[in-house]
Amino acid sequence: MPELRQFKSIDFTPVDVDVTKIKFKDKTREKQRQSSLAKRKMAEEQEKDTVKVVKRKPVAEAWSEQKARKERRGERRDKKEKKRNAIKAAKTTALPESESEEDDLDDDYRALKKEKKGKRMGIDIKMFDPEDSDIDGE
Repeated sequence: MPELRQFKSIDFTPVDVDVTKIKFKDKTREKQRQSSLAKRKMAEEQEKDTVKVVKRKPVAEAWSEQKARKERRGERRDKKEKKRNAIKAAKTTALPESESEEDDLDDDYRALKKEKKGKRMGIDIKMFDPEDSDIDGE
């Protein structure tokens, strides 16, 4: 633990105990343990012979606070990204509706202008209304 490196004067004396020499009371269990120890030693020797391992200084892990802080940052970043995507999606779906409404308003405005312009010229718009007038002249 990297946070404990600063404490050098702890009253702790490590004891060197070889756990491989502790025997079981049960003889069958002890035989199993001995055979497994022998297998481990053989595997370690073969591994040392085939590959020479360069020992490196272990990389110290970040403190748990730093990990938690990075995690929270990632969560906030994801949340913001989701929010941005939702806003973009809402805008893209709202645009066609608003464009069509805008087009309708433009058409209404043009029609209103034409109507006003026609009245100023002295022409009655009702004469040109296809619903009210008959084209055949009847």
